[in-house]
Amino acid sequence: MHAGANVKAVQNQLGRSFVAVTLDVYADLFDDDLDMVGKAMNELLLK
Repeated sequence: MHAGANVKAVQNQLGRSFVAVTLDVYADLFDDDLDMVGKAMNELLLK
């Protein structure tokens, strides 16, 4: 997912019943994305 894979595709490949489970299990791997999200939100707010 971090490389751009579709979350639903990852869910299917892992055999998870719910996309929320996939995100809950693997979302903690993306803490570095918080900086990117913060910058993007800041840019939107400053427009």
